[in-house]
Amino acid sequence: AAAKAAQEAAAEKENKPVASAGGEKSAERRAQDAWKWVNGRGVLGDFTVFFHNDSGAVIELWHGGGSFTFRRAAGAQMKYCSALCSMQDEPAPFVPDAIEQLSKGEGKKVDADINAGDWGKTTVKEGRIALRAKVEVRDGDSVVELHLTPDGFVFVSAEPNKNLVVRSGELLIVPKKEVAGLLAA
Repeated sequence: AAAKAAQEAAAEKENKPVASAGGEKSAERRAQDAWKWVNGRGVLGDFTVFFHNDSGAVIELWHGGGSFTFRRAAGAQMKYCSALCSMQDEPAPFVPDAIEQLSKGEGKKVDADINAGDWGKTTVKEGRIALRAKVEVRDGDSVVELHLTPDGFVFVSAEPNKNLVVRSGELLIVPKKEVAGLLAA
């Protein structure tokens, strides 16, 4: 009985609301409540596509590595983001059918164990969803992380001084030491 109670307490801790990417406490909302997802296929292969219910932000995670495309809010320009957080504008999404499906309210609730190719499986920790991908960079291997938060997402790149935060439709580039504080809040 004590072991079961400890497991339930641990499960409750894993799903509790946390500070958003901006540091504000989000007592009502967890990332699992803010995002939906579907798998899709585009010209580069398989993708897992995430859609933020409030802002219309989109993330197209390519299953082949640590890069992705995103838009910060509904109607915003699609951008490609490399593992080093180098960005460029994209003329269109890679998986437009999936984005249309999600924007119509379809899709699945984001939870643990979603298989996202080279990004691995999603994990749920303190109200946010995390994915990790191993990537090759000039200095060897590195790990990049994507964290879905109640109000956006945080991308921890392989470049320490260039990390991406999208919060309520606003895009910020911040150093890794600042990202660590945002995720620990």
